[in-house]
Amino acid sequence: FDIAPSIGGKTYVRQHMLSPQEIVEIELLDPERTKQWESQKLAEIDEVPYYELPIFNCKTGRFTFCISASGLLSGCIHDRSNLYDLSSGDFLSGWKAINRMVHEPKITPDYPCASCEYLPFCNTCPADSQREYGSPYMTNPIQCALAKLRYKSFVGKEDSEHEI
Repeated sequence: FDIAPSIGGKTYVRQHMLSPQEIVEIELLDPERTKQWESQKLAEIDEVPYYELPIFNCKTGRFTFCISASGLLSGCIHDRSNLYDLSSGDFLSGWKAINRMVHEPKITPDYPCASCEYLPFCNTCPADSQREYGSPYMTNPIQCALAKLRYKSFVGKEDSEHEI
């Protein structure tokens, strides 16, 4: 459901991406996906130590990796800022280095997603933000809109406290 910017950060490819509304319409047709989203709840920001979590909260560098044609190891196909040159060492050393590079940087208090109650409904990617906006700490407005629409569509709570 997401088309990432090119390695060089060009975003014109996103013109082919489905809109948040189209994505949710497809997800609503899938009973398993519907069940997954319906079981989510808004993040209770005060109870979660977000500032202790790595900014990359995905499987990159833990369960996934990518090796470029030039021998550069990264944690995933999206991340081109955390690289290990395999010509300077073996795969295991590179895997450990990538894991440190990706999972040691923590969320900071100024990271907008850290205080977003819709975070459990979001697919934000720091690597995409790095390429598109020049910083992994920037938010993607498309993902923000999608997270809010998922909440509205699957949990169905529309009240004045949670403006969508």
